[in-house]
Amino acid sequence: MKTARTSVKLGGGGALGSGKGFTLVELLVVIAIIGVLIALLLPAIQAAREAARRAQCTNHLKQIGLAVHNFHDTKGGVPPAGLGGGFVSNARTSGFSRLSFWPLIYPFVEQQNLYAYIQLRKFRPTYGGSWWTTSTDATSGPMNDEIRNQFGSVPIYRCPSRRGGGPQITPFPEGVEYTSDDYRVSNGGGPPYGPRGCYAIVFSYQRDSTLVFGSNDEIVANTHWYRFREAPHAAVPQQGPFRVARYMVTPTSNDSDDYNSWEPRDTMAWWQDGTSNQLLVGEKHLPPRVLNRCEPEDGVYSTFCDCSYMVGGEINTAPMGRFLRTTNTAGDAGNMRAGGRALAVPGEEDSTLTSNAGNRLFGSAHPDIVNFLLGDGAVRAIPLTTPAQILAALATVNDGTSVTMPGL
Repeated sequence: MKTARTSVKLGGGGALGSGKGFTLVELLVVIAIIGVLIALLLPAIQAAREAARRAQCTNHLKQIGLAVHNFHDTKGGVPPAGLGGGFVSNARTSGFSRLSFWPLIYPFVEQQNLYAYIQLRKFRPTYGGSWWTTSTDATSGPMNDEIRNQFGSVPIYRCPSRRGGGPQITPFPEGVEYTSDDYRVSNGGGPPYGPRGCYAIVFSYQRDSTLVFGSNDEIVANTHWYRFREAPHAAVPQQGPFRVARYMVTPTSNDSDDYNSWEPRDTMAWWQDGTSNQLLVGEKHLPPRVLNRCEPEDGVYSTFCDCSYMVGGEINTAPMGRFLRTTNTAGDAGNMRAGGRALAVPGEEDSTLTSNAGNRLFGSAHPDIVNFLLGDGAVRAIPLTTPAQILAALATVNDGTSVTMPGL
């Protein structure tokens, strides 16, 4: 009894089919070979794409560095970390979030139209949820989805390895409208909804656990408010590359037009260890659970979520900056103790969204490294294994510590 021979006719003859087409076994072998080749090529293609995205991310940081230098040449100082928290004559007042470093350099990253819109609405309002309402009054221009999308479409503020195209805005939760009657936006309170970014300015500070400021800014006990703001009559604990602005006219209320008189506080001379030894900006770690969220799952606001980079104040520091040096106590992130961590592994999660130190770390979507901008405009890919002590020294402007710049 003869066995039937199954074949697939693929054309008018050829060496493989001897004029009779491929057999089914031959066809399956060819398909298997093609599958193996694709499996071998796919990682190479993915690696090439990641290399291209990483190069683009590096270029974004270089553009930010160029903006910092152009800002310095134009305005006579480095960009401020922000315009402060509470009004300057009562520097201990917390809760208000004014413009951060990122919108202040808009004119130098080809976003003059967005800066002009901010000027239209003046510098005095806060920039949390209420700034994104549709209301129009004597001190603000209209706000609508088109304008919101423009703020969310600044390409150099996002890394392509983490965020795709299109506007990147943390929206209000479903069912919540842009209305000043909503508790999330009234009086400037609530989460700072707005444009999202992938980069953070470097903060470095060391607080004395005995400090607190009294009614006349005298030091009486411990406090945390001065991580971001500067007291008129107190020592300056912030030793990172960017400090808050100073004012030609001291604002005396939270709604004072005197906030329009801001000016840079420092020149590059503030970077006493030298521009090539100073970290300015890095990629910030965002655990997957908080990516693209300004509120965690339970609806409770977290300052460590993926919120607007536009605001900067005592309670809204993490979206626009991260700490590489804090205190020297064992419980703080990024301090100078041996074994301290400052860089997170891509995709790393934390047990909580609000209090775990991992949400305050620098980190990237690139494997093994985090990109940092230096004061001289160079960008360095720093390994995740770099000790926090080294990064803390490179973040601090005047520690005088001699360290070897890490990199790949």
